This record gives sequence, C-alpha cells and structure tokens, in this order.
Amino acid sequence: MSTIIKWLTVSLAILLLCLIAGAVGGHISPDAQRDSYNISYADFVAIMLTAVSVIITVLAAVVAVAAFIGWQSFDARVKSEVASVISKGFEPGQPLHVLFSDQRDKASISGVQPIGANFESDAAEESKGEAEY
Repeated sequence: MSTIIKWLTVSLAILLLCLIAGAVGGHISPDAQRDSYNISYADFVAIMLTAVSVIITVLAAVVAVAAFIGWQSFDARVKSEVASVISKGFEPGQPLHVLFSDQRDKASISGVQPIGANFESDAAEESKGEAEY
C-alpha cells in the first residue's frame, strides 16, 4: 500500500513541476500566444541532435560516476575479503594451514626412497656385486 502512495506522490510532484515550468515558460516567452510556428526542417534537426547530445552526455556522466563508485566499493570488498581469508586461513584446522602443513611434511622427505620389506636382501645382493670389482 505504501508503494502506491509513494508513486502517487512522485507523480503529483512531477505534474506540479511540469505545470510550474509551463507557466514560467509561457510568461517569459514573448510569442506564447501564437497558434503556429514556422520552423525549418534544418532547425528542427539541429534542435533534436542537440537534445540527443545533451541527453547522452548526461547519461554518460551518470554512468561514469556510478562506475567509479561501484569500482571503489568492489575494490574495498575484495581487499577486506582477502585480508579476512589470510588472517583466518592460517589458523589451525583452516584450509591454508592444512595445505601448508602438508607441504611442509612432504618437503622434509621429498626425494627419499621408501624402505621396503626386502631392503636387507637388496643390500646383500648389491654388496656381492661390489666384491667382484
């Protein structure tokens, strides 16, 4: 219900502004009472192109301001999220802590071959071969 009241209020405000603008324009215009105006096609096209150019310029400025404000808020949100992930991610049990602790454990034994059950027999076979040389 309140939405309808808001729309009616906005509509009435716009109507009132249009009436005021028409009254002021009619009062200050010297030829307001003329029934017809003679305007050439070239003048009409020039007026229309100027109006379109002004509208596009205003819209571009609004979009530029909105984009700048949006980028600033996006940048701030990304910074805060990264800071949060980094500060909380290294706590025990969190994903970054688990990842780095696993890599730390793997780095200490990387390149070392595991000792199998038949290690003694392999070592004995290798020692026999060394005696021949």
